[in-house]
Amino acid sequence: MASLYPSQVGKKAAIFFTTCCLICKHLCELCWILAINFFIDLDKQRICFVTYYYYYYYYFYYYYDDDDDDDDDDDDDDDDDDDDDDEDDVDDDDDDENNNDDDDDDDDDDDDDDDDDDDDDDVYAVNATHIFIRGYTLMASLSCGVI
Repeated sequence: MASLYPSQVGKKAAIFFTTCCLICKHLCELCWILAINFFIDLDKQRICFVTYYYYYYYYFYYYYDDDDDDDDDDDDDDDDDDDDDDEDDVDDDDDDENNNDDDDDDDDDDDDDDDDDDDDDDVYAVNATHIFIRGYTLMASLSCGVI
């Protein structure tokens, strides 16, 4: 395939990706990122535009939109926690001798920290996935002679 012009490789890739999407009926992110590299040199700019559109739509919709919703929910939870903390402070004054409620408050704080860690894990997972896909795409492009 190295002897083919990049546009010819792109046309063969277009047929391949179209067939795969018809079979599985799912716009896989890996397929679209691979298709971007193959369609860069394709003569039909319309296909290139559609490919970029789907890639950015899925990336921003699933990653940024969900992240914004989670932040809004966390803010609401924080407001509720602040109200609870005020009530707990009043209770803590009465129960300082027993120290039982203080231990429960510490456990609740640990749970909140775990939720924050889960959000960070999602961010790292998305970044790791994109790094892997970009590396795979580069290797595929090199092996096909596109670059």
